[in-house]
Amino acid sequence: MSATAAARHIYWILYLNREHFPPKFAVYVAAFNFAFDIVRPLLLLFLKASTILRSSRIPIPGNNFSLLLPLLLRAAMFLFGSITEILAEVQRKRFKYRPENKGKIYTGGLWRFARYINYASYILWRGGYMLAAGRIVPGVLEVLFLQDFLRTSVKGMDEYMTSKVR
Repeated sequence: MSATAAARHIYWILYLNREHFPPKFAVYVAAFNFAFDIVRPLLLLFLKASTILRSSRIPIPGNNFSLLLPLLLRAAMFLFGSITEILAEVQRKRFKYRPENKGKIYTGGLWRFARYINYASYILWRGGYMLAAGRIVPGVLEVLFLQDFLRTSVKGMDEYMTSKVR
């Protein structure tokens, strides 16, 4: 999951991002992501925080292996959110790349389902990744992340889009 998250960030920075980030906002986002990207892998390493030892298992017929149900569900959240966010960003970039769409807001593709489909997907993949690390501590951190997103990010993007569309 860590390698996928890093690859996604690099792809977004190099190929998808066309927006200006004011320095204050860029530093905040970088610090926040750095903190979460350090905490998650560390939580995955600690057996006491891990879901591995305390999870329901689904036996695989014909061998001694079993799959961890909570970990599978969280990995599915991560995978679905990752794919949806990248796909939404690619769709928006293709729309914005055409000169006739300058100043317009994209409402096609995945964007017809939600105003911030990219952020909803981002929360989904980050949540799956964080929750895969354990139960209580990662759960609390994910709630804080969601709260920050709803209070800070959505408000900031609304203000940005309002000023841009006018």
